[in-house]
Amino acid sequence: MMKITKQMFVALILIFTYACVDDVYLSLSEGVQELFCYEESDKFILLENETNDSLVFKVISYINKYDKESYNALNPNQYHQYINVEFESENDYSGYMYSEGHDNEKVNICLFKLNSKIFDGFLCDTLNNYLINNKEYTELYVFAKEIGKNPILYFTKEQGIVYIDSTDSGNTYSLIEFIKNE
Repeated sequence: MMKITKQMFVALILIFTYACVDDVYLSLSEGVQELFCYEESDKFILLENETNDSLVFKVISYINKYDKESYNALNPNQYHQYINVEFESENDYSGYMYSEGHDNEKVNICLFKLNSKIFDGFLCDTLNNYLINNKEYTELYVFAKEIGKNPILYFTKEQGIVYIDSTDSGNTYSLIEFIKNE
């Protein structure tokens, strides 16, 4: 009978301890959050350089939330921030940008035409005072599947995607215009 009482006492202490644990919210770094410059209803127009086609993308979804993570037994009330942005065009193009991880933060961008992937890469570098298409950018963020190899996507915090160099299809894309929240 004494064993049962001790086990119940230990169980009550554990339950009480877990009940007193505060929720912990782990946010993405400010630098990563600033990369998500697109908001719902924003538009950006890319020029497909080989065909001279204009691709008008519209942001259709912007999600910024905290999800409960159950990996930490010592702190079961841990929430991780993630951001996901989806966009699509009338020309059968679509894409998304999302964050993942908190100790090893990653930002990924994917673009598709119909069901074919034309770009998929993660943030891997930053360039300062870099010239693309006769325009100098003070700060460019470089996305690639493999560091230093094409395809490469160039991105700014102010305009989003500004240039995509040599996608899987061999095309390049340049930003024509970024239209904030129409």
